[in-house]
Amino acid sequence: MLIYSKAMKEFHTTRQIAKLLDLKTVTIRRWIQKGQLKAYKLGKEMRISKKDFESFLNERRIKP
Repeated sequence: MLIYSKAMKEFHTTRQIAKLLDLKTVTIRRWIQKGQLKAYKLGKEMRISKKDFESFLNERRIKP
């Protein structure tokens, strides 16, 4: 159980990311389908690593 708990802290669900960005989960799933956001499919659920999510956001940062 400890390993599972630690691993889950390193990943976000599509629902969590949608909530963080104030978007719908369908938008997050589209980004994944288009290959814009890396994800792992575990059963019926998709998980996005925190590292991949940070990279995704940094790639879209507006540069002055």
